[in-house]
Amino acid sequence: MTSKAMGEGERAEARQQARMRNMIVASLVCAVLIIVAALTFRQSGGRIAPEGAIAIVMLYLTAVIGFGWWTCRRSDEVEIRHNVAGLATAGGLYWLAYPGWYFLWKGGLVPEPSHEALFVAVIVVTMLGYFRAKLRG
Repeated sequence: MTSKAMGEGERAEARQQARMRNMIVASLVCAVLIIVAALTFRQSGGRIAPEGAIAIVMLYLTAVIGFGWWTCRRSDEVEIRHNVAGLATAGGLYWLAYPGWYFLWKGGLVPEPSHEALFVAVIVVTMLGYFRAKLRG
């Protein structure tokens, strides 16, 4: 049985995959920390203690800004274009969905906009827009 040494392109691809795995693991760690903090600092009525809220916001902003910087620093122009397409798609969803829902709510036709549902929808649409752009090339 023979084995070939990895070429330069294969090594670069392996490094890229390792970076991606590290980013996914780090993202999951941040998500778990946010969930644990939200549960730990939970108060009656669905509220979160002020110090917990501040800690969650600091962690969230650090993660979003840090991962954004890390992604842009390590990505080539094609990957950045895919990310921008995903973000633009999600921005379009929010731009179209929230004002209509808000005014229909103010008119008494629908329930108050669900911030959680909008946030999850934006995340899902960001991923779908990214993967659509990636598959289209």
